[in-house]
Amino acid sequence: MRYNILCISLFFLAFSSCKKEGCTDESATNYSSEAKKNDGSCLYNIAGTWTISSYIANGTDITNAYTYYYLTMNSAGTYYAEALSPQLNNGDWVDVYGLYTLNSPQTTLTLTSTGVDYYNNGVSTGISAVSEQTVWNINSFNNNSISCSLLSSTDPSLSSGQFTFVRL
Repeated sequence: MRYNILCISLFFLAFSSCKKEGCTDESATNYSSEAKKNDGSCLYNIAGTWTISSYIANGTDITNAYTYYYLTMNSAGTYYAEALSPQLNNGDWVDVYGLYTLNSPQTTLTLTSTGVDYYNNGVSTGISAVSEQTVWNINSFNNNSISCSLLSSTDPSLSSGQFTFVRL
């Protein structure tokens, strides 16, 4: 009887160890070559330059309002967004500067705008200080794209939002 229990235990131990869970995405910062089954724990580096794929603000899809929208996230926790829209700022550039925080399990992204620069005929009007914060729930995030939904905003003109950015 003891022999049967020992054999059954060894059998289960052998097969359960074959399916080690962990991050199986080689582009993730916590990739595990030993993992055989992805457990959803993959973490990614947000630093880099991203471009807008979709943006819905207050229920309105405004993706096509931008002819150019880049977001550069620096490894030091700062960001720089530059946008060109025929419908905004008289069709000229708007640059936004700020700080970001990506929480440890990568479920929320906080953007704190600290400065904005409106252009007039391609000439900077100077950086104006601002203090607006948006907190975004991360719906999906991998090395190539990030999709978020608005959790909160200090900007009274933004009550709901969703965006997807893709890495350049």
